[in-house]
Amino acid sequence: MSITNVGITKPWNEGTVSADAEIADDGAVQNKPSLRDCLIGYWKMNQDLWNGTADEVIDSSDNENHGVAVGSPPTTSAGFNGTHRGDFDGTNDYIRVPTISGISGTEGTILLWLNLDVDDGGFNWVYQLTPFTTTHTTTGIIVSLDMRAGEKNYRIIAAVDGTVQWDWHSADGAAILGTNHSFEISHDGTSPVFYLNGVDITAAGTFTVSTDLTVWYDDWIGATTPISDLIMAAVISTSSILEPFNGKEWGVVMLDRVMTAGERTVLYADGSGGFIEDVGLFSTSAQTCETDTYTIDEDFDSDEIFVKLDRTPAAATEIKVYVKQDGGAFGAAINVDVTPIAGETGWFKLVAGTAFSGHSTVSFKVELNSPGTDTQLRILVMKVNGITISGGGP
Repeated sequence: MSITNVGITKPWNEGTVSADAEIADDGAVQNKPSLRDCLIGYWKMNQDLWNGTADEVIDSSDNENHGVAVGSPPTTSAGFNGTHRGDFDGTNDYIRVPTISGISGTEGTILLWLNLDVDDGGFNWVYQLTPFTTTHTTTGIIVSLDMRAGEKNYRIIAAVDGTVQWDWHSADGAAILGTNHSFEISHDGTSPVFYLNGVDITAAGTFTVSTDLTVWYDDWIGATTPISDLIMAAVISTSSILEPFNGKEWGVVMLDRVMTAGERTVLYADGSGGFIEDVGLFSTSAQTCETDTYTIDEDFDSDEIFVKLDRTPAAATEIKVYVKQDGGAFGAAINVDVTPIAGETGWFKLVAGTAFSGHSTVSFKVELNSPGTDTQLRILVMKVNGITISGGGP
C-alpha cells in the first residue's frame, strides 16, 4: 500500500489502521509566493509609441527595469488578440534594459512571447542577459530561433566568464515560423527545462554542452565579468549588434522562481498561447500557488475529511480539496471551514464533507491559494475520518 504525491511515493508500514489515518505527512504541500510578487521584470510592450526615449519600454514589475527602443521599432495594435507588440525589422531594431535590479537566486523563469516573420537562414537572437561591452558568450544567457540550414530550432546558451556551461537546442525543425507562440526557460536550481506553448520539450532536444547545468542568476551576478544588460530582439557582442530578430515580440517576463504546473495550466487554459495580457497571473497576488494530488489504492469507507494547517486560513477558498473516485472526474471544490475544530489545535474540517463507501481508488487533489502578498499557508497533515486500509501510518 502506498500513497503517491506528485511522483513521490510515500511508503506505509505494515499493519491495519482504522479511523483518523493520516494521508499526507509534514510539509506535503506548501504554497509559493504569488507570481506577481516574484517578478524581476514584466515587459508588456504595449506602449503606443517608441522613439528612443529613456525608460519608454515599461517594466510593469515593482523593480522599474525600464528599457529603451533602439532603431525605433514601431508598435502596432494588430498583434496578439488586438494588443500592441514590438515589430522588429531584423536589421538594427532591439530593446535595451541597461540595468537589471531585483535579479538573484538559483532558480527562476524566463518567458517570451514572439512571432518570427521571416526564415532568413540566420540565428534570430530574441533574448540576451549578458555584459554589454564583451562578447555575447562571456557571461549570462542568450536565446535564439536558429533558422540556419539543417537546424530550425530554439537554441539557448549559458556561460560564465567566457566558458559555456550549458548549451541546449530543441529538436531540429521545431522552430515555429509565422505563428504567435511562447517559449519558456524554467530553472529549479538543478537544471533548465524548456517549454514551447506550455509543453515540456526538453527531452526532445539536445544538450551539446552540459558542464554545469545548475548555472543560473547567482552565477551570472557573481561572475568576474557579471551580467549588466538585458537585450530583447537581438544580441550585442562588444557593443555591436549581431543577427537581430526579424519579427514581433509581445512580452517578456522574468521570475525569481519556477512556475508550478497549476500556474502553467492557468496560463494556457484559454487557448491564447498564454499571452500575458489575457490572464491575471502576473498582475495580482491572488492565485493558485500549488497543487498536489494524493491517491489511495485500497478499499475503504469514510465519512469526513480534515486538514491540519500551520495557521488559520484567511478565507474558506484559501485551500480547496477535490475528490475523484474510482477513476472518475474530480468533483466540485470542497472548501475549508475557517473555524478550527474545538479542542484540536490546527485542525479544520472541510465544508460539505463527502462520504465514501467501498471504493477501490480515491484521489484527493489539494490546492493552496495565496490571498495576499507574502501570505503563506501549509498543509501539515490531511486525514480521512473512518478510513480502513491495509497499512499503517507513515
